[in-house]
Amino acid sequence: MDVKTTFVNGDIEEEFYIEQLDGFVIHEKASHVYMLEKALYGLKHAPRAWYEKIRGYLMSLGFEKIVVDPNLYYHIVGDDFFILVLYVDKLLFTS
Repeated sequence: MDVKTTFVNGDIEEEFYIEQLDGFVIHEKASHVYMLEKALYGLKHAPRAWYEKIRGYLMSLGFEKIVVDPNLYYHIVGDDFFILVLYVDKLLFTS
């Protein structure tokens, strides 16, 4: 599965400000900046913010991380065994 909006789904904890983008400039306030509330594609913190959000979600569903690989999760329900591999913006499921 490919997550198309990976880096805009992460929540950021730090305060980040950016200049007004071309095409989105408010001419009366041209010297103002935007404060980001979510991660933005190209922001160096975006991959970490995405990883923390997806990790928290998977853990809330009952998945556990494999100790030797931080991108490999598993979940056991009765006789069913689910494995999920997370690689940047790709998810691979198997059971």
